[in-house]
Amino acid sequence: MIRLLWRVFPIFILLYTLRGTAAEYGKYFTMAKQASQYAMTYMNLSQYVALLQTYYTEHGNPPPDLSSFLRSNFNIKGHDPSLDYWDNPYQLIETENQFSLTSCGADKRCPTEDDLSQW
Repeated sequence: MIRLLWRVFPIFILLYTLRGTAAEYGKYFTMAKQASQYAMTYMNLSQYVALLQTYYTEHGNPPPDLSSFLRSNFNIKGHDPSLDYWDNPYQLIETENQFSLTSCGADKRCPTEDDLSQW
């Protein structure tokens, strides 16, 4: 799925920008890059939450160091799994017997409207 995204976006950009100017090319490239960052981060959140739920069920609490936990369980070529695709660390937010894993999104600030969360 990830490889497919990286293959489709350049083709989309190329075809769409052939109709526009160089200034428009930059705008569409930025839009495509942001879309891929959201897609990749969302896919990672889904995988991470599934493993975190298993860990939480077995141990009764979340891992003591989220970054180390993600790095030891996931290997993403060319990317640190403890960071979202804007290079922000993931935030583990715990409330009572639930938790959510959050990416601060493109604006690099939590909590704001562009945040992505899974629980």
